[in-house]
Amino acid sequence: MTEAVFAQALEEIHGVFARAVPTGNIRSVLWDRVREIPDVAVPGIVDRICDMERLPGNLSREFRQGWADWRASHPERILRRVCPECGGVGVRYCWAKHPDSGQWHGFVSTCPACDPVAVPLRDLERRGVVIMPLGYPGGPCAFERDRGFLPRQEAKRTAGKAGGYGGAASEVLLDCVGTYPRPDASRSAHLPPEERRQHEEIF
Repeated sequence: MTEAVFAQALEEIHGVFARAVPTGNIRSVLWDRVREIPDVAVPGIVDRICDMERLPGNLSREFRQGWADWRASHPERILRRVCPECGGVGVRYCWAKHPDSGQWHGFVSTCPACDPVAVPLRDLERRGVVIMPLGYPGGPCAFERDRGFLPRQEAKRTAGKAGGYGGAASEVLLDCVGTYPRPDASRSAHLPPEERRQHEEIF
């Protein structure tokens, strides 16, 4: 938001509660914590705060919560950034050798650039996992073929014996990653609304 909109919001909020508008360091800290909120969302946030019984002790938290509620109410106004690390798919394509058979099995790992709790790629690589570079010509199938890994169709045919991608790959995934990959839609669902701002922006 602009500083003019911020100043007007403070005047209105503190006027309703007959309190002095914050100045100096308090005002600067508050401004730093809410300045990313766009002007278009501010009127609704101010109305929400002015309808409270008393002036909130943590005003910046109320601003951020109001911004999260505004985004939830206006999904058509939210633009999802395309992650430069995974291209927006939410996962990275990986291969690891099964500890028993020595065969390569493919799996996906949640993109750590999209999800802060995902396993860092360097940790996977230390454990011998091969990660396909973003934008590899031909995608995962071509990368698997070019690197001499087990073809996907052959992996499917061996699913009943070695577990294929459903069993053996899952075991490798647990050994190497410690978690199963999650669907794209839930990559950031566990985060508090204010932290999900990192993955969203206003048109």
